[in-house]
Amino acid sequence: MRETGNELGFRLLTAMMAFAWAACGSPGSDGGPARIASDSTGEPEDGSVSVETRSTDAPTPDVGGAPELGPEPSDAMDEFDDPAPDASGPEVALGDASPEDVGLPAGDDVHAGDTSSADAVSEDISPTEPDVCEPDCGDRECDDDGCGGTCGTCPTSAPTCIDGYCVGQCTPVCGGAECGEDGCDGVCGTCAAGTFCNVSVCDLGTECAALIKCSNECGADQSCLDECYGAASLDGLTALTDLQVCLLSECSGAGNKLACTAANCLVPYTTCFAGTLGSGNCSALRACNADCGTDSVCINACTSQATFDAVGLYLTYVGCLATECPTGSPLACYAGALAGACKPLLDSCEAQP
Repeated sequence: MRETGNELGFRLLTAMMAFAWAACGSPGSDGGPARIASDSTGEPEDGSVSVETRSTDAPTPDVGGAPELGPEPSDAMDEFDDPAPDASGPEVALGDASPEDVGLPAGDDVHAGDTSSADAVSEDISPTEPDVCEPDCGDRECDDDGCGGTCGTCPTSAPTCIDGYCVGQCTPVCGGAECGEDGCDGVCGTCAAGTFCNVSVCDLGTECAALIKCSNECGADQSCLDECYGAASLDGLTALTDLQVCLLSECSGAGNKLACTAANCLVPYTTCFAGTLGSGNCSALRACNADCGTDSVCINACTSQATFDAVGLYLTYVGCLATECPTGSPLACYAGALAGACKPLLDSCEAQP
């Protein structure tokens, strides 16, 4: 029976999906510094108060005991003999003369013992360090160094400075490459729909499907698996991971895994195996797959020519066959499934517009 024989093409699809389900369990490889208080007035920190020894008014004499209000400054002058000499400056013998008589400064001028004024003088004479600009080039070969200078000059072989690096005219190197990088921030070519760039060659199918096939052929050989995933692009790895995660979370315990995939993971499935979709219906997809035999690349190419709904209906139909007739079943089993449990799905597939 031709229809029964044509269903053998789903065997490979089931085998490929089996790896994706099996791989679900192991997706592939990626307070602030304390302030130190300072006495800005220059007064001693022990609380004592410095006494000016030079003033137009004499200090109140120390009468001992509790502090009291002393006599008026004019009367207090009689309590003292000679003022104490200024030890910080030139020695001046005052004798019985008043400070004004010997020409010492009065008023707000610097007095002996006036530490706040001394501090102000020392601040005025302290040297100021000039701002120093530190050039910042890193590994740049040219361009501004941030201090008005340059990080270097470009040679005649690469005379143009772009973003700190000397470049010349780049010559793309592709050789016989159909795709991939050309060495000058460009590509050697783009691959047509239904194909992907495998290093430098456009391969049929999708990278996600190729990863599943490559991994399936590796078996338990870890170095082989590393090579499969190491050469993959981020897009390919993402597509495969999305499918694995969905199958793990939605269909790990399902009896009819293909039907579950169609119902819950159709988007990551079509992204992985088809990449882009076409306008073909379920009947056209079924006929295309029948001509592919066991060629997985051909099967995936057929999938990319169908609509989203056609792929979903076809997966449900093939899932029914897989449930009714496990791997290794005789052809008579498929004939019975097509005439019995799976006939409604086959009829829906053939009738889809």
